[in-house]
Amino acid sequence: MKLSLKNKILLLTSIILLFGIGISVTLSSFKAKEALYKAIVDRIEGQSHALDTVITSWIKERKANVDIWSHRTVYAESTKESIIGKSARKQATNQLKDLAKKYSYYEGIGLINLEGSVIAASTDDYLGIDLGDREYFQKSRDGKTFISDVIESKSTGNPIFVISNPVKLDSQIQGVLFAVVDIQAFNKQFIDPIKVGETGYAYMYDQDGTVIAHGRDSSLINKLNMKELDFGPEMMRQESGFMPYIYKGEKKVVSFQKNNLTGWTAAVCAVNSEVFAPVRSMIITNVLVGVCILVVAFILTFLFVRSINASLKRLQENLSQSSKQLNSASEQVNSSSQSLAESSNEQASSLEETSSSLEEMSSQTKQNADNADQADKSMKETSNLVDDGVQAMEKMTKTIDEIKNSSEETSKIIKTIDDIAFQTNLLALNAAVEAARAGEAGKGFAVVAEEVRNLAQRSAEAAKNTSELIEQSQNSAEKGVSVAEEVSKNLQSIKQGSDKVNTLISEISASSKEQSQGIEQVNTAVAEMDKVVQQNASDSEESASAAEELSSQAQELDSMVVELVSLVDGNQDQLSHETTLRENFGEKNKRPVSQGKRHATQGISRGTGRQQGSSLSRQSSQSENDYSKGQRQESPEKMIPLDKDDFKDF
Repeated sequence: MKLSLKNKILLLTSIILLFGIGISVTLSSFKAKEALYKAIVDRIEGQSHALDTVITSWIKERKANVDIWSHRTVYAESTKESIIGKSARKQATNQLKDLAKKYSYYEGIGLINLEGSVIAASTDDYLGIDLGDREYFQKSRDGKTFISDVIESKSTGNPIFVISNPVKLDSQIQGVLFAVVDIQAFNKQFIDPIKVGETGYAYMYDQDGTVIAHGRDSSLINKLNMKELDFGPEMMRQESGFMPYIYKGEKKVVSFQKNNLTGWTAAVCAVNSEVFAPVRSMIITNVLVGVCILVVAFILTFLFVRSINASLKRLQENLSQSSKQLNSASEQVNSSSQSLAESSNEQASSLEETSSSLEEMSSQTKQNADNADQADKSMKETSNLVDDGVQAMEKMTKTIDEIKNSSEETSKIIKTIDDIAFQTNLLALNAAVEAARAGEAGKGFAVVAEEVRNLAQRSAEAAKNTSELIEQSQNSAEKGVSVAEEVSKNLQSIKQGSDKVNTLISEISASSKEQSQGIEQVNTAVAEMDKVVQQNASDSEESASAAEELSSQAQELDSMVVELVSLVDGNQDQLSHETTLRENFGEKNKRPVSQGKRHATQGISRGTGRQQGSSLSRQSSQSENDYSKGQRQESPEKMIPLDKDDFKDF
């Protein structure tokens, strides 16, 4: 069974989501399990180390108590067999009873003489008992503080151990003070409160493997030995460390630490099922969330694919209609190609006449362009001559200005000479007066003064005449400057007019050249058009065969539509649809190509007459009008009618 496009997309999306969610849940669960396991391990390791530290501290504290009490004088005095000793025993017994009440750790406290008999105790059960064969008595009688192994109490059944210390007086050992320590009191204070989750607990066993403390089941104390368990020997062999084990079908992890002072081993364990309970809860939650995501994604994908499927169905229907209209259009193209072949001959003859007329216009325009070019060159030469004249007038104006300036300077010099002559005349008069006063002695000087005065008068007259001439020359120079300026202005006006005429002629020349080039281009284009029209006449013969090929492509389009329907609906039974389309196409499209070629060839051969060309042109125009009407009727929107929102889902 072939799946439809919608089912394929839904199936693929579901597989991808399932695979992705599975990987995500697996990885997150693995990481969470690993992190949680490490946290639990760190926790129980920390608790086991802390418990080992507490044991050491607690034992040292008990030893310190016994050591301090053994130094009391009353205990040393109690060991003597005298009236004072007997009195001291009563006092020692009262003190030991008070200590036992004060410290709940001790099951009993007693004083042993050197013969091994208990002479004072916190309980009457101890009095008179012979303990001379006990190891702790013997060690302490030799002067050592001793801690015994853990044993079961005969009175309470609890695990106990004995701490003993020698009693001295003047550095002489007089007896032994011992304290029976109840480990159950230690358990209640330090072991029982340790919890790892809901079911995790702590326990402790001695160097022989006997369980002496248990945080969950106190009935196992002094009853269970680690050597009897599968994992116990390995723990005792390692002494300290971390290991997983199975106890009564439960998988557990334990961290254990052996105490160097007592030889006891403190262990803290956790149950795997409880440790990984949050991970299981997280996995279930992730699975539920993944299922919800899968359902939502499936619904959204279904809606999306359904929208796409609807758009594809509309596209398939539109393509089916378009294939029919394409067949009709191919028929019109075939008819139009024949009309085109008949009208191409008339166009060729018209283009020949147009080409000859354009050649004549091109020769005349070229001649006008040459004449305008010559006029442009002449005006440029004239403009250059005018420029030279203007430059010459400017130089002449500058020269006249220089003459005028020189005349002014000369007038100043003449004026200076006139002043000198006037002064010289005055000096000569003064000299004559002085000579007259001198008498005979000044006659010669008077003659000289007279001559000097004559020369001064002549100089004054010459300076006056020269000044008048220079003034006339200056007036003439000023007139020459004004005339030169007027001539320069006229030449500037002539130059401006010449420039305008030169610009106009240049523009005319450029326009003539462009016009000549344009006509040549038009002539060339017409010649090319003539070639193209001749080529169109031969190409039109192939249009009919192209139209037939177009019909064949329309049938191919129909087969593609059928394949598209099969892809969308997942149904291969499309024979009825194909039959309907073939009936719509029919055999009418298979028009003989040779007939179209024959008409086109005859049109070209008969196209020499103008009248016949006109009829063919009208026929071609009519065919083109019919075809254009068909095109207007068969607009693209009607051939493939799609709305703007058809593909918005994509």
